[in-house]
Amino acid sequence: YTILKLSVSGILSIYKNFNFIIGPSFNHSISDGASADPIIFSTKSFDLSADVGVSYNFDLPLFTIVPELRYSRQLTNWADFKPIAYSSSVDRLIRNQLTFSLIFKGTGTSDW
Repeated sequence: YTILKLSVSGILSIYKNFNFIIGPSFNHSISDGASADPIIFSTKSFDLSADVGVSYNFDLPLFTIVPELRYSRQLTNWADFKPIAYSSSVDRLIRNQLTFSLIFKGTGTSDW
């Protein structure tokens, strides 16, 4: 699947360079939504998830490195089930995601 994700996150600076991240994410599947086995289930193209995470700013002379750990839990049912015999045991499909990111920010105060 190819998913386009738009995160609208608020960043709360707790202590010095330590940050807390919270906010919703809007996900849109660019692929056709068909699973590898379309007899079992297909997926919806749009869903909503909630994100929480932490990050820390490492200030260096030329740039800032921000490692970020973010957990995302889907709030909507992702599956678009068709009533068939094989899908009767599954009633919801929820995506959980744990993401580690390294963000590099320029400080703009270079002496070069």
